[in-house]
Amino acid sequence: MITQQSFDELKAAAIPIAVLTASPHGLAEEFADVFKTAAVVFYFDVTRPDDLARANVIHGRGMLQEIAHGSRARGHVVCVSLNPATDELELLAACCTVHRGGYDRESFGRRTPPPATD
Repeated sequence: MITQQSFDELKAAAIPIAVLTASPHGLAEEFADVFKTAAVVFYFDVTRPDDLARANVIHGRGMLQEIAHGSRARGHVVCVSLNPATDELELLAACCTVHRGGYDRESFGRRTPPPATD
């Protein structure tokens, strides 16, 4: 489980989805490599910035499960801030599909996710 301190650190380092996708050709150049090589991609709901339960994994859930079972962490984490009540969550899912090969469908909760990328 993520701690409040870790959540606060993720929020402070979060990349707004509009900044991440600022390039007309996809990811903004300054964030492309970091996003493409992250072991885990989180997002959090900017409409509820202090709600720890609103931190969600959209890519890399398997890595977190490995860590939970005693494996050492490999790679880095990226956090993206967005408003899931808009199309921003779908935009992040599309970025994960194109640049990461897929996304974790569980991140959509009860919302209807885009088609699976398995």
